[in-house]
Amino acid sequence: MGAKFVADALKVNNTLATLDLQHNNITEHGLKFLASALESNTSLVRVDVWTTDVEILNQIQQKTEGNKQQKQRLFLETLDSDSKASWNRSRLMFIGQGRAGKSATVRSLLGQPFSEESDSTIGADVSETIATNSIWKKTREPEDFASPFAARIMLEKMAKEKALVKRNNTHPFRSTVVSKIKRTLSRKASRKSFRNEHRDLERTVVNEGENNEKNNNVVNPEIVKEFHDAYFVAAKHDKRSIALSLWDFGGQSVFYSMHHIFMIKSGIYVLVFDMRELLNKQDEALSYISFWLRSIRLHASAAPLVMVGTFLNEISGSDALQTINEILVRHTKTLANHQLVHNDEEDLLFFPVDNKDGLGANGLRKHIEELARKDESVFDQISVRWMSLLDMIISKRNSDSYITFSMVKGLAAKVGLQGSVELDAAMKLFHERGLLIHITATDVLKDIVIIKPQWLIDMLCKVIRDETLHMFDKSEFKKVGLEKDLKLMFSKALASRDLLEYIWKNEKKQVDFFIELMKRTMLLSEYTFQGESKYLIPSLLHDHYSYEELHGEKINGLSCLFDFSESFLPNGVFQRLICLCVASSSRYEQQKNSVRTEPKLFQNFGVIEFQPNCVIRLLEDQRLQRITLYVDNNKKASKCYKVIQSMLRKLNADVMGSGLNWDAKFEDPVSGDYLSHAKAQAAKLSPWFDLARDNEDIPDSLSSAHENVDLAMFLENL
Repeated sequence: MGAKFVADALKVNNTLATLDLQHNNITEHGLKFLASALESNTSLVRVDVWTTDVEILNQIQQKTEGNKQQKQRLFLETLDSDSKASWNRSRLMFIGQGRAGKSATVRSLLGQPFSEESDSTIGADVSETIATNSIWKKTREPEDFASPFAARIMLEKMAKEKALVKRNNTHPFRSTVVSKIKRTLSRKASRKSFRNEHRDLERTVVNEGENNEKNNNVVNPEIVKEFHDAYFVAAKHDKRSIALSLWDFGGQSVFYSMHHIFMIKSGIYVLVFDMRELLNKQDEALSYISFWLRSIRLHASAAPLVMVGTFLNEISGSDALQTINEILVRHTKTLANHQLVHNDEEDLLFFPVDNKDGLGANGLRKHIEELARKDESVFDQISVRWMSLLDMIISKRNSDSYITFSMVKGLAAKVGLQGSVELDAAMKLFHERGLLIHITATDVLKDIVIIKPQWLIDMLCKVIRDETLHMFDKSEFKKVGLEKDLKLMFSKALASRDLLEYIWKNEKKQVDFFIELMKRTMLLSEYTFQGESKYLIPSLLHDHYSYEELHGEKINGLSCLFDFSESFLPNGVFQRLICLCVASSSRYEQQKNSVRTEPKLFQNFGVIEFQPNCVIRLLEDQRLQRITLYVDNNKKASKCYKVIQSMLRKLNADVMGSGLNWDAKFEDPVSGDYLSHAKAQAAKLSPWFDLARDNEDIPDSLSSAHENVDLAMFLENL
């Protein structure tokens, strides 16, 4: 009778994939009941029984094999369709001052033990987790996104069809056996029905209607994969979970100019600060907090921002927490206040944690996961073809670290993804969710698709690094005769080709690629003066220039202010401006065969000879949030202003997401006052707007838009 009850259950419950009855003493009649029930079952792909009746055994095996083939066919048809589901994936960016505890906070959220000996992050560390009901499990990034995604589409369609059948089902047999089913089937056997899902897929995925002849359509061979029932288990879990890509950014200032490449508009930002620093070194701590709040507002003005205070165990009592909260409330009123996530449980503007003991980690984990679930873009419906494309792109990691966008177009065609608009949308999503890096500011940058983000970060940080924290073994460089080259790089920010080839020796074939990419993201420029060729890396400039301390007098030349005080002047803008100026000067020397005076460069100041008898000086003032241009040749003032203005627009479009805003103000040579652009132009303030004097020397290209203009062409036009 037990076998009959199981057989009756299988007629209405098609959720079971495997059934092991080997250790049950089932009679011949019981086996016949089971074999008969399989005629109406579409989910079982394996039934293990012990019997000497070869005919019944073959009958069972034949039916289960048929079910398996049916599942495979439906699985492939789903992969080769335009069916959609939500990806359930987001990205977290952990930012803040160096040694504030960002990496330790990431470890706490992932349930990992605290490590006293962990080094400060170099550049950024990327990791992956699956979040389910505030339980975060660190995982490896999947190699197959499409298969579980397709399985989830099948399950979702099955659930809809099952609900429809349940509403319309009045079959008396079903109601009489429900109690027997509940008693007979174990919890392990409780899985969703495939019977109605099969019918649904036959109607909607391959658009068959009542005509089953189309079942024999050939599936796109490029997306063929083997179905496994484990996909359904993963799909059920994925439906409840959110995949999170965690980006832990290094907090040392040398990395700031590099971060702009990786910061995105979506996701969740987590600003980590040391509560001890805020209490004991308030001005310095608030300076860092202000910088990051402004940076986030620049790159992601709509993204939620969570502030996390570390070292809770070293903060004495709730009064100290309230003091910290009052400081932050006052300080953030005008800085991204609408983005800040309030800690309702503790009535604070931040989330206090202690990573040694894991205090506060559970609450923080819960709030971050809730934020991710509130983000509607996380649950946007996307095509399964996008996932097949992603799998094809990721498969290239076995041999490549980057591919061209032209190659991606070819892969998209193979999976049936048509049209540039949809492909661009898919690539943007992959970039924002942290699977690859695809910068689209210019056609040249767009054709580069970094498919190993951590690889690129690690390679860039072999050059852009804090020498005091992330030291090279100098004896190693001395052995190969590059000791002086290494010293020059960290003292003057100048690198020789030989040094770069040695630093990137494990990726020797990619040296030209790294140099070119750093040029186009304005992290590096050619430095060719007086017949000597090197590369300038402005992020490594560390000497600070103060004309009052060094000279006690003002800088010579008429001045023009680029005022960012109403918005934000982030770290990395001045360095990139220096990069472009030096590149332009080096290019002029090479093309005109004209010997130039070598630039004098500091972290915040530069003296650069643009052309013969045309020397400019650039001074950055972070406190006043401005860059000042000094021109010592009034005849060249108008052109120099337009060149610098054009360079700022270029780096804004290519790297800063067009988020920078500034006002130009011009010094009146008579009164010494500064006039706004509108007033100076209306008054035809000489020499800035005295077009009769030097109009013939100013190309029209300086006034045109610079979006999607190749950097080499841009410099050529200057």
